Amino acid sequence: RIHDKLDAVRAFVEANPIDRRIFESKDARFGIVTTGKGHLDTMEALRLLGLDEARCRALGIEIYKIGMVWPLARRDALEFMRGKKEVLVIEEKRGIIESQFKEAFYDWPGSKPERMVGKHDENLEELVPWTGELSPLLLAPIIAARLNAFFPEEKLLDKALALTDTPPVLLNVPGATRTPYFCSGCPHNTSTKLPEGSKANSGIGCHVMASWMDRETAGFAQMGGEGVPWIATS
Repeated sequence: RIHDKLDAVRAFVEANPIDRRIFESKDARFGIVTTGKGHLDTMEALRLLGLDEARCRALGIEIYKIGMVWPLARRDALEFMRGKKEVLVIEEKRGIIESQFKEAFYDWPGSKPERMVGKHDENLEELVPWTGELSPLLLAPIIAARLNAFFPEEKLLDKALALTDTPPVLLNVPGATRTPYFCSGCPHNTSTKLPEGSKANSGIGCHVMASWMDRETAGFAQMGGEGVPWIATS
């Protein structure tokens, strides 16, 4: 049964912790909960803001990296919350971790932060986007704004503005262009070469590149509809 399986999973993670506390600080006032790629983006955003491990420890900023998104390892997760004034949850797409934390706060006794924000702030305004892709430069202003209330002397808002006010310089070398091409050793590179006098229609996949390689290949179709263009030619 699913209930038995979930009980077994929870027992396993209590015996073999998967989540990790980063920059562990005994008296940390601010916590950031992350997972997956969002964790890497968060760590880079902190670095860009000048908050390395030593500075985070000195200020009282602690990071909690979730290793298993669902079900949440409640015991260790709730222990991380102890003594925190605010916790920011950073995860891509839906707030799966955030909702589990809040359910645990309601159902289980124990220390709770004064505030937890993630997909929305305390005014129900959008905070960490649930659509698109997160990035360090997207997260830097969000993290800076939340931390500024606790550590105004760090001038994090000014640092975030300096990072995002000027568009990044992209690689631009005059005359250096590269048309997309098959990977080295890709079988499509030879299989899309047609016998003399033959014609082909491209389909869904990287082999659509044959349509701009002077290989008598034309057209394109949606996934599952690759045979439709042939109807008009039969």
